Amino acid sequence: MSDTTATQTVVETTPAPASPGATEAGARTEDDLDTLLAAFDDQGNKTSTPAKPDPKADTGNTEKSPPAAIADGAIAEVQQFIFRQDMDKTIKSVRGDLDPEHFDDEFVEAWMDAQARRDPRLSNAWRDRRANPKGFQKVVDGLGRTFVKKYGKMPDKGATEDRDAVTAAVRGASTRAPEGKAPDLGKMTDGELQAWKDQHMR
Repeated sequence: MSDTTATQTVVETTPAPASPGATEAGARTEDDLDTLLAAFDDQGNKTSTPAKPDPKADTGNTEKSPPAAIADGAIAEVQQFIFRQDMDKTIKSVRGDLDPEHFDDEFVEAWMDAQARRDPRLSNAWRDRRANPKGFQKVVDGLGRTFVKKYGKMPDKGATEDRDAVTAAVRGASTRAPEGKAPDLGKMTDGELQAWKDQHMR
């Protein structure tokens, strides 16, 4: 997704459900995201009008005076700040309840950027996020469901550590020698053998 000053993926400020897709009966797929993007495009075409060129604009001199250049730099800085804020909120919304240690901000942003390169409508939705915030939030929710569907089944770190600890304990127990000497069953009388069976084989 891109803005006029930076080429990055960005997302809206409205928080998504804590676990995208968990509130709906069936998990939505990328086809649903495709439908949401198409709906967003339709709404955008109705609400936004392309900018018309100013016929009076002077196209001869393209150099800017120092005050104008400073103003442009300040505007670019503000736009970048807004972009970063929106992007951070979008990343949290798309990640949902997944572990941020496994799925850090850079990973989620790179994934969204890859999705935007595959489908330019995501870039368009990002660019028009302020003009159509509700439509954009639906697109973000769809991205979140797609992300959770793809990465939500990865192993849980806590469960993996617990399982490894149990496995180590079982292995440790199975490699220990039994306590005391093993009985010589062949030298036992029938009564001793029966007593040993009664004690150890219940």
